[in-house]
Amino acid sequence: MSIKHGDIVAYNGPFPCGKWPDITVFRHTLKGRLGIGEKVVADRGYRGDVKCICPDNWNSKEHKRAMDLIRARHETVNGRLKNWNSLGHKFRHTLQKHHLVFRSILVLEQYKINHGKKMFTVNGYVDSAIA
Repeated sequence: MSIKHGDIVAYNGPFPCGKWPDITVFRHTLKGRLGIGEKVVADRGYRGDVKCICPDNWNSKEHKRAMDLIRARHETVNGRLKNWNSLGHKFRHTLQKHHLVFRSILVLEQYKINHGKKMFTVNGYVDSAIA
C-alpha cells in the first residue's frame, strides 16, 4: 500500500503456503527493489531488518499513532481481500490460477478505491526515510 495515498501498489506471489513466511518473501522480492534510503512500514515480524520500520521504531506518540494507522489501513485491505475468500480458504487449483484470481481481485479492489470506496487517510505521518 502506498503510505501517502492508500493505493495498492505491489503484490508478490504466488508462494506456497507455509514455505514462504512474510519476511522471506520480503527479502526475496521487495527488499531489493527499494531505493536508497527507502523503507517499508511493517509489523514486529520484520524487526531487525534495516529496510523495515517496525512498531518499536517510533520517535513520538504522534509518530507511533500514524504508524499504527498505516498498518490498520493495510489490514483493512487484507480484510477486503478475504471477503473474496481468496485468502480465507484453501485454494484448490494451481498456484498459477491462484495468481490470476488474486491479481484480478486486487484490480477490482483498486478500482473500488478509485471510484468511491476510498481508504481512510493517515495525516501527520512524516518520516524522512519513506516520505
